[in-house]
Amino acid sequence: MKKKLSIGIAVAVIIVVGFIGFCMRFLSGTGSTYYYSQIDNSKIEQTESKGGVINGNADPRCS
Repeated sequence: MKKKLSIGIAVAVIIVVGFIGFCMRFLSGTGSTYYYSQIDNSKIEQTESKGGVINGNADPRCS
């Protein structure tokens, strides 16, 4: 009886450790397909501010 109980506890521990490992690997974002892109700073230009984030006067349909 004690041997069956210890085997059952060992199996339960292995399942719990396996589940925690699964969560850490696949649910944490490790190995995700998000990639960083490199920005070419020679192609960036500074533009004049029009006084706000959204410039409603740039397109006549927006006014």
